[in-house]
Amino acid sequence: MVHLFLGITTVAVTWFCAWKYCGMPQWRAVLAGLIVACDPILLHQQSLVMTETLATALAALALTCLAFWSARPGLGSAALAGLSIGWCSLCRPTFLPWLGLVAVAFAIAPPTAAAARAKIEAAPRPQWGCAPPVRRLAWACVAAVAGVAVMLPWGVRNAWVFGQPILTTTHGGYTLELGNNPQFYDWLSSSEVLPWDSRAWQAERQAAMSHIRVDEPSELFWDQWAYQRAWQAIRERPGDFFRAAVYRIGQLWSPLPHRLTGEESAARSMGRWAVAGWYCGVYLLAMYGIARLGWKALSSPWLWGLLLVATWTGVHTLYWTNLRMRAPLIPFVALLAAEGAPTARLALRTWRWAWVVHPPDREPKQGKK
Repeated sequence: MVHLFLGITTVAVTWFCAWKYCGMPQWRAVLAGLIVACDPILLHQQSLVMTETLATALAALALTCLAFWSARPGLGSAALAGLSIGWCSLCRPTFLPWLGLVAVAFAIAPPTAAAARAKIEAAPRPQWGCAPPVRRLAWACVAAVAGVAVMLPWGVRNAWVFGQPILTTTHGGYTLELGNNPQFYDWLSSSEVLPWDSRAWQAERQAAMSHIRVDEPSELFWDQWAYQRAWQAIRERPGDFFRAAVYRIGQLWSPLPHRLTGEESAARSMGRWAVAGWYCGVYLLAMYGIARLGWKALSSPWLWGLLLVATWTGVHTLYWTNLRMRAPLIPFVALLAAEGAPTARLALRTWRWAWVVHPPDREPKQGKK
């Protein structure tokens, strides 16, 4: 029931952001919501007790709060934007660099056209790009402090338990080592078509842990131990690390899910290719959207989504990733796809006119002798 509520919330917030802050007509705003509602990753993760559904809902909410701040810049809206990203970071530490990039953008980003497009009837407020540097810096500081304040209770708890005010997680080392170890590097160099099976690596890792003689090692000890092993593998095999980084980026954005068995049934194969067809269509619409926006993509709310995509891709260049890891980016991709729908429709009508209504003469005319 919680996941159902979060899923409906994500769809509603995406529609609202598209209509209110992206200036889309209703049919395109509804299209953005439908893309989120029908997304294969979100539908699959909806049935699992994992963080994708919550992280996606929080990401959509944070994008909307950032767009609201752009339309009505002020200390209160800046604090709301920071709080929303803080909630995202508690769910997924990958969001934390996004908070830093957003704070920098608050301070130095160029003017935005969002305030002129937003349908908000209010007294005139100082526009983002026209505000003095001191005011911009105040907005940036408020957003950053609000985001950290949300995570502060968790940091206090970790300071009480571990003696260090850790604001995120204590298994980052494991996630880094999972994507950077000799066994995984060897698999990348092989011709194996099935996903990497980590059981042999897990067994080797457990054996290495059993030989360490430390009195009651804590989570932090094992986290640092995993970080050291990961960085050792990276230093020893930099070429394989680069290959793994490229592979991780490809996996993050791949439209085609992995083949999981050696002898795949026809139904599974058709299902995988149907998912790939869905994402190829959405990606094509999103590319039309980026082309249609042009330089406007650097204004709100598109700027915040681009910063999120850059953060997500950068972090997962190092850390383990797979197709489901891009779930929190889907609302923004849906906004881009809805933005590109008119261009795609125009291209389709042009193609239909050229090749169906008035097809070209395929046979050359015979000249007179």
